[in-house]
Amino acid sequence: MTVVLVSPFVDPEAVGEPRWCYDLAKAISARTEVVIVAQSPHNRDFSVGDLFPGVEVIEHSPWNLDFLPSRIDAMAKPNFLRFYPRARAELKRLIASRRLRCAHHFGPLGLRFPSPLHGLGLPYVFGPLGGSLPPPPGFSMPRSKQPWFVRLRSLDSWRWRHDPLLRSSYEDAACLVGVAPYVAQQLSDLRLKRFASRSEVCARTQPGIDEAVAERAARSLPTLRLLSVNRLVPGKGVQFAIAALRRVAPEIDWALDVVGDGPMRADLEAQARAAGLSEKIRFHGHVPRSAVDDFYRRADLFLFPSVQEPSGAVIFEAMGWGLPMIGAAYGGPAQHLRPDYAISVDVASEDAFVVGLAAAIEDLARSPERRAAMGRAAASAARNDHSLDAAAEFFVRLYDEIGLPRSEPK
Repeated sequence: MTVVLVSPFVDPEAVGEPRWCYDLAKAISARTEVVIVAQSPHNRDFSVGDLFPGVEVIEHSPWNLDFLPSRIDAMAKPNFLRFYPRARAELKRLIASRRLRCAHHFGPLGLRFPSPLHGLGLPYVFGPLGGSLPPPPGFSMPRSKQPWFVRLRSLDSWRWRHDPLLRSSYEDAACLVGVAPYVAQQLSDLRLKRFASRSEVCARTQPGIDEAVAERAARSLPTLRLLSVNRLVPGKGVQFAIAALRRVAPEIDWALDVVGDGPMRADLEAQARAAGLSEKIRFHGHVPRSAVDDFYRRADLFLFPSVQEPSGAVIFEAMGWGLPMIGAAYGGPAQHLRPDYAISVDVASEDAFVVGLAAAIEDLARSPERRAAMGRAAASAARNDHSLDAAAEFFVRLYDEIGLPRSEPK
């Protein structure tokens, strides 16, 4: 029997959601018989069907929305409005014409898009889903440093309570998958049939990871090289990292590379200057992908101070390079930063978070053996627990649990 994969944005040449949707669909289709319902990638010289030879693919063309700013298009995903009715019509036809085992709708990640599978009578998995995560209580996030359209996320929780289409998409799902347990807490007033947690992002074990881990363990450190890879917006918390580094004991020699850009960059550079740390903290802005990998390779410790992180793709990038990590015990990182390769810092208050970050940095700076062990554990987790193969196996097992019996006639 066939599994229907519903994934509107599938594109191996994109970054973010379209890429992980492609990766997951490819891995699942290698393990079980599937039909894919998708939307053709925009401005590409290939179709989804070209990407999946031998697989039945039903796809429709998107609107040309090149006039929209890329950030608005990435968040609002207006082409989902074109995808939804067409996909629903095709799904009705498929369900009426053949024996199907179950369906799986993945992408977009945000908790604001209904599934065309709701109410059609076929058991389905919905997710991974995440996002719309508020900052921890007591943390101030200056709205002036965020684009106006980002504030529309505050409408999401209203829709969970009042939008019948969105509610039925979640409540009809045989299993809703969230990127972390906080998703179930956010949807606590809905009657979910089943909830499971699995990140949408998988770790990619990098070539030479073992050599990189061994070199880190062997080298004598005149300077502990810290790395932060973030978009420079309030929720990513780089301001807390700078405040924490100001508190680190003076006998510890460290340097921080900040990779990424955003509306807070000037403020963060000013904060570093005011703290007397401008020579130790380097802001590199946006850099090419290959250069980001070089930063991961050279780093000794990954610092991820985000306090409004739904999932945390860079956690899995750092894991794929065998880096020990420090991050917040909140949102996605609370689920994905495990004690064998990371220190999770409490977010009881901004002051407590800053103090905790400083203490964790000092602890690992003084413990090269612990850093080495954590790096080995991160590499192991990338290979085993958080690999693409592990994610595909997770979902295939889930289909066995929620799908119609193989012997049951349509």
